[in-house]
Amino acid sequence: MNGQRAVTAIYGTLHFFVDFCCAFFLLGMLSESENLYYYFLIYNFCAFALQMPFGLLADRWKRNNLVAAAGCLLTATIPLIYGLTGMRHGFGAEMGAVVLTGLGNCLFHVGGGIEILEKGKGKLSPLGIFVSPGAIGIFLGSLFGKADVVPYAFPYFILLVGTGLLLYRSKEMYGGVSGGNKPSAIEPMTFPGKSCLIALLCFFFVVVLRSHLGMVYSFPWKKEIAGGILGLMGVVFGKAWGGILADKFGMQKTMLFSMVFSMLCFCFSGHMIFGVLGLFFFNMTMPITLYLAADILERYRGFAFGILTFAIFIGYLPAYFGYRASTPALFAGIGFCSLIILEAGYGLMRKKHE
Repeated sequence: MNGQRAVTAIYGTLHFFVDFCCAFFLLGMLSESENLYYYFLIYNFCAFALQMPFGLLADRWKRNNLVAAAGCLLTATIPLIYGLTGMRHGFGAEMGAVVLTGLGNCLFHVGGGIEILEKGKGKLSPLGIFVSPGAIGIFLGSLFGKADVVPYAFPYFILLVGTGLLLYRSKEMYGGVSGGNKPSAIEPMTFPGKSCLIALLCFFFVVVLRSHLGMVYSFPWKKEIAGGILGLMGVVFGKAWGGILADKFGMQKTMLFSMVFSMLCFCFSGHMIFGVLGLFFFNMTMPITLYLAADILERYRGFAFGILTFAIFIGYLPAYFGYRASTPALFAGIGFCSLIILEAGYGLMRKKHE
């Protein structure tokens, strides 16, 4: 149960259900709320921006499974309580449920992200496999939430089972919440050198661009069911294969290959096959940026993870406030800028290892 593959499978599956349940809650249970527009901003702030401070706390506590279990528990129980009590028209009840559900998502990603990075032992493929199911969860949770065709209790029940599984893992590893095999105290945070800080800033901006593109991209073929599904698969498999190929061929070759091909494909993204391939290649750098940021901050992997999820939140804001520009030239330009910034950041990282 503590093997790398088992841990990746557990956390990847739970990632799907966490994101599914959050999307189903917002677009299903809260779909008729007049404040839904504001709830989206509050939820995304809690789920993504707050991973920085909670990641820092998780780095100090060193109980990754418990942090992730707390996230699963919040994500499962808060919407269930909200739905079962029928509190559908009170602003206070709705806002509280949105905040706590967002925090649940935040805690799961923090605990799960740190655990995958630690169990990966220098490999990127577990990280890519862990992050990729989330996009499917959001897509299906949104789809079923809008259609209101799935009994909402089932996926939340799965998360409760997952909570128990993570608590069991924690007991196996640490003997409980605070007893048993206590980890050694973490050393005080030391800031990396100037070149590494600039590299971290480069990776931050790359994630902002990736998040922005993911929010605003719109192709004619995406409006069709087949196109929407294929676009989703391009994102999902891009994240997963980015880590796999980086382990096999190296990060720099994978970054260069994926970003060059994403630019070329985006130039013809009006055609479905090129648009899907553009999304596939563009998302291959996601596990790489996460890994490199964690490598810079070393013992503070949760904080590094949170810095990049904060970048996701920043990239989300233009679309939230109505920006919808969507052209092949824009996507190709974003790919070109991402390539230049990535290569600059990676070049600065090499100085750290040398």
